[in-house]
Amino acid sequence: MEERITRLRAHLRNIDRYQCLLRTKLSDAEQRYLERRLSEERFAIKTLNFTSSEIKTYDAPGTPNQTEGVQ
Repeated sequence: MEERITRLRAHLRNIDRYQCLLRTKLSDAEQRYLERRLSEERFAIKTLNFTSSEIKTYDAPGTPNQTEGVQ
């Protein structure tokens, strides 16, 4: 299960990175490439078949862990 969470975090970081890059000035080819990669990353997350409780454990860069202090 820890491996699945690690993979989820990597896919979400990639999505964040691609979305930031899409807000910059890009050629048409670069934009198409990033949009394709974004789609592939989203699909990869869906194939991991995470439950909503597992998704809540994702720590976005610079945000506190949502499960800290929860027992």
